[in-house]
Amino acid sequence: MNIEEQLAELPEWEYRDNTLHRELRFATFVEAFSFMTKVAFAAERRNHHPDWSNVYDRVTIRLTTHDAGGVTEKDFELAADIERLYGETDQHFLMAEAVAGTSFVQLPQGTSDYLHYSAPERQFGTPKTIAAVVEVARTVHAADPQLTFAVGDISFEDGAVMPPHKAHRRGRNVDVRPIRKDRGNQPTFISAAEYDRAATGRIIAAFLAHPNVLSVLFNDTKIPGVTPDPGGAKTHDNHFHVQTKA
Repeated sequence: MNIEEQLAELPEWEYRDNTLHRELRFATFVEAFSFMTKVAFAAERRNHHPDWSNVYDRVTIRLTTHDAGGVTEKDFELAADIERLYGETDQHFLMAEAVAGTSFVQLPQGTSDYLHYSAPERQFGTPKTIAAVVEVARTVHAADPQLTFAVGDISFEDGAVMPPHKAHRRGRNVDVRPIRKDRGNQPTFISAAEYDRAATGRIIAAFLAHPNVLSVLFNDTKIPGVTPDPGGAKTHDNHFHVQTKA
């Protein structure tokens, strides 16, 4: 099962700490609690139940299949039910309208702090995401002027589907190439002789230390803090995927 492809059908959900994660807001506590009641009936019908919490007008939901040790089709099915129920509320449409008014900005081009391996039109993100990339690049470059990472796909300016991805639509997903020992801006895989784990690890550590970074998907589990693809998938063998909070 490819988590990234499955998430494309649920763009408001995030893969976090081996769970599907979603935070919802409502106009009042009563509306939030009423929504939770509806979800409870849906979960009972599927015999699959969420880990969740409620603080006034906010509901936080985490889905995982405990006996399988991670996310399965059961979680995506329940997540789809939850989205359908949320979509039936007026508050959902108010929130969607607010999100639609959010504008993306382009990753600055022509800087020596980082390289590019995607076209400029594929490198739009939320202002905070773009700021995080720039700030991490400058931190890495200041510590080691010879260490420069290459940025790939983020999002289109209008949030349209970006083949071959399905998750790069919210301006909060950033692909970055692993570092090669020759420091070239060419593709490499974690199994390749030219792959530089130590240098890649320093860059990933810098991203994870940034306050706006939520997680890093990457299959080199010898690097602390990364989340690998579930089920042995190889999606993130040749790049790591940075997910930001905002």
